[in-house]
Amino acid sequence: MVKRFSVSVSEELGQRIHRWKDEISPSAIFQRAMEEVVREKEEFSGRLQDDPALPEVVERLRTESGKARSEYRVNGKSKGIEWAKCASLKNIKHILHEKECFDDLFSQNERIPPSMILDDYVIGAYVKQAWAGDPAFESKYVGNKRKEEVLSPESVLWFEGWLEGVSTFWKEVEKRM
Repeated sequence: MVKRFSVSVSEELGQRIHRWKDEISPSAIFQRAMEEVVREKEEFSGRLQDDPALPEVVERLRTESGKARSEYRVNGKSKGIEWAKCASLKNIKHILHEKECFDDLFSQNERIPPSMILDDYVIGAYVKQAWAGDPAFESKYVGNKRKEEVLSPESVLWFEGWLEGVSTFWKEVEKRM
């Protein structure tokens, strides 16, 4: 049985291939190239599977990843407390209301468009400045047919921490009012 693949080439290359159509076989060339690429990938994968150190490496990287991710949340929380110390009561109340909406989205693992945060009239400019220059905070585009801009996992962790920081600050202050 034969499996068919479709390969696209530029208009210019298509014209050049057409000139030599009686002397070259694009199908044979594609098969040889794909055979080599697939064989290399299979060999590499096999070497990894046979490496006794692989489980240790995976565990080390998993631990590093977990620590890095928790640092975004901790940093966000401290920035949230810092922001709340300078914010007006009206702005804190706005954020606490928004926190309820975001908590619902977070708990349902909903994708959050960056505009929900970055276009907010109270905190948009602040968050843009806090995230500026850190590639981990760049939004991602997901989806097959209709690309949708979403927050990176690091952005979500930082923002969850930030909201928690504002909320924690308010709970302490509210007790004393």
